[in-house]
Amino acid sequence: MDISGIFEECNNATSWLFNRTELDVNLPTRRDPLKETDDYQLFTEGTTQQNQAPKAATMMFKRTISGIRRIDSHPNAPLYVTGSSDGSIRVWEWGVGQPVYTARVAGQYAKVSKISFSCNGNKFAAVDGDGMMCLWEVCRSAELKKPFFSQRCHNKSASDVRFLGHSSSVLITAGASSGEFNLALWDTLLPQNRALVHSWVAHNEGASVAMYLPNQQTIVSGGRHGELCLWDIRQRQLRTTVKAFESHQIVKTLVTDYTQDLIVAGSSDGDIKIWSADMNPQLMYSLPGEHAAKGGFSFRQVAQSTVQGVQQLYIDQQLRLFSCGADASLRFRTLPSVYNITHLV
Repeated sequence: MDISGIFEECNNATSWLFNRTELDVNLPTRRDPLKETDDYQLFTEGTTQQNQAPKAATMMFKRTISGIRRIDSHPNAPLYVTGSSDGSIRVWEWGVGQPVYTARVAGQYAKVSKISFSCNGNKFAAVDGDGMMCLWEVCRSAELKKPFFSQRCHNKSASDVRFLGHSSSVLITAGASSGEFNLALWDTLLPQNRALVHSWVAHNEGASVAMYLPNQQTIVSGGRHGELCLWDIRQRQLRTTVKAFESHQIVKTLVTDYTQDLIVAGSSDGDIKIWSADMNPQLMYSLPGEHAAKGGFSFRQVAQSTVQGVQQLYIDQQLRLFSCGADASLRFRTLPSVYNITHLV
């Protein structure tokens, strides 16, 4: 009896995409960040040998769709969600030419400024330039889906939304509001008029980005003048403020590593800095000018605005830092261990 077919999936981790039965089996499997990526561009690492220069990554697939501003991948299923400059939000499946469904149609809403899946993947949230926050349940129906929760989280504009740890109902938002209440904590299980749990006066002219460190019960937020603020979510007080970049630089993106030992920040000038994630963060590693400050293109649907600096960061379990920016480049490098990189600044 030939049982070789049982092991074929181990050698070809993408073949289940074309088999509906195998797709159902593989949905709950742990994702591989090196293999699971979106349909826009798929890269594989070039093989490297000692004493030889590394080969360039090979692009395997490219899809051209205009106006995409934000994207996030499902933590388990072969799905991803995109937000556009025309306000539309669509859910896609890898290898499928048309979207699985449209969560929000074009031309009726402001540009999408951030979109994010919950940790378990059953919901995703989006915020836009009008300060609206909307949440949807993930499904595979082709019908237009309305959000089950919709709330204006900031009365000027919203720039970031994140689910709090493993919760799929508690979120933090960053944006610009009257009275400088630019950072907010939400519980979507509460009645809508009580969903705002707490808001912080933070960041002159608005907060640009935020993230949560569960191990420390700390929210980290970035502002439009290069500052990082660390907030104690239990006492709801400011722990400390770090001057991460120059005052003319905007903190564009924040990420932490798998063990939450690092705080990695990218700026509008293309700089990346890495800090220790403790009570008094220390600068441990700096990558000045990693990405060009401004790209030479514009979103035609939003006047002629430009994209600035570092747009997205990610650190995998092997301490490899992936970054993309306004210079249309994707870069990745291996970071030294958190225990021996203090001398590299």
